[in-house]
Amino acid sequence: MALPVEITFRQLDPSPAFEAVVREQADRLRRLVPSILGCTVTVDVGYRARVSIAVPGAGPVTGAATAARPVDAVRAAFRNARRGLVDLQRRAQPAEPSAPATGRVLAVSRSHGFCVIQADDGHQVFFEARSVLGGLDQLRAGSRVRFAADPGAPRLQAVTVIAAVA
Repeated sequence: MALPVEITFRQLDPSPAFEAVVREQADRLRRLVPSILGCTVTVDVGYRARVSIAVPGAGPVTGAATAARPVDAVRAAFRNARRGLVDLQRRAQPAEPSAPATGRVLAVSRSHGFCVIQADDGHQVFFEARSVLGGLDQLRAGSRVRFAADPGAPRLQAVTVIAAVA
């Protein structure tokens, strides 16, 4: 089934060749994410293009761009929308369960409510006080801990920290 694509030209003349480029770009997105429900593309006189992709279970994923030619603006807007779809897919994938990592607490900032772990693999991992099961009072610099890291966080961050029993 073809992806429903709505193309709006604002103060520009429609062109079958241009519409074919838009439909080809939309089909490429559909191959990447088969669950796409529809696509709306708007091209303005200043060669500004906006793409809005309807995805089930999420708000619209959008991309926008301006270029010297309308076809370049559309391609760039689709590239930006593609990045949003890839991010949406990455966030929607369930995290694979893994064995808890271990390390030592490097620093505890009770006043700021965060701490830093030196993981046994050498990485530094940040975590907030609310991530500690049993409360922050049981941790000191040098304490051994087990933790689960959030793979989707922009920096390495623990979501659950447990003081290791010696």
